[in-house]
Amino acid sequence: IGGFIGYRRGWIDAMNKYLGDVNEPPQLKARIAELEHLLEKTNE
Repeated sequence: IGGFIGYRRGWIDAMNKYLGDVNEPPQLKARIAELEHLLEKTNE
């Protein structure tokens, strides 16, 4: 399952980079961070 979590993390990191590159609003970045935190809790 570690590989799956690593895959998810890589996808999230790619999304964060994409969102940063297109200069999305800070609220959306905050929402992404919130979802990322939720995923980390779920994967524990």
